[in-house]
Amino acid sequence: GNFCIAGHNKAGVFEKLAEMDVGDTFTIIEPNLTETKYQVTEIYSSEADNLKCLMQDDEKIEITLVTCENASTTRLIVKAEEM
Repeated sequence: GNFCIAGHNKAGVFEKLAEMDVGDTFTIIEPNLTETKYQVTEIYSSEADNLKCLMQDDEKIEITLVTCENASTTRLIVKAEEM
């Protein structure tokens, strides 16, 4: 499925999300310390009311990170697939 996380573009949350590039990797660590690695596959901007990025592709296990940009008029979308 598509696990989606939205957060503010501020210190300690998604302040550096805009610095990511396609091909970058990151790790999600769950409370039980299970680690899942993801590789960024797509980065784009979207209108604030466009929710297409939240749709699921049953062929993939992915995560979508969403934050505001341009004084909250658009959204920065970073999509990554499980490695």
